[in-house]
Amino acid sequence: MFKAVIFDLDGTILDSRYDWKKIRENLNLNQYSILDQLYSLLDEEREKKESLLKRYERKATSNASLFPDVKEVLHTLKKMGIKTGLSTNNSIDNTRFIIEKYGLVFDGIVTRDDGIWKPNKEPILMLMQRLGSTPDTTVIIGDSDYDILSARDAGISCAILWRGKSLKHKPDFIIYSIRDVLDLL
Repeated sequence: MFKAVIFDLDGTILDSRYDWKKIRENLNLNQYSILDQLYSLLDEEREKKESLLKRYERKATSNASLFPDVKEVLHTLKKMGIKTGLSTNNSIDNTRFIIEKYGLVFDGIVTRDDGIWKPNKEPILMLMQRLGSTPDTTVIIGDSDYDILSARDAGISCAILWRGKSLKHKPDFIIYSIRDVLDLL
């Protein structure tokens, strides 16, 4: 039985629509990880592009909404004594904005501003430590290959909330609504 559930933010609990193609073009970055490329740049260029990325993210976040039943599922998990975490490649500012806007509560949060991001396993390991959970009692709920890869590398189970996106990697579970998280427990 899972005692901790780690959620992804964008595309999983938050209906945020980023035009990644346009963002990459405007930042003059290729199709690979924007964050990996961004943080490998020299300071001045990185700061300029990071500022632009944050503006795009803030606009998308401001226009975003929670997917149905997210608050109810988080509340039910709390009542069940299940620890909840949030692992996102978004910034801490945007993450706080969403958490405050919707009154969400998590037992632990890791964002890219912690200096690590998915598909690296470190955000997941950091959250497991904060939640006091182990790989066999933790599941990540996401919507992308990055979620699958970070879960796999951390040795935990991964459930993909299916939203029609094509995936290169196979998750442990596929769910079709956020309420299905409760059936995994």
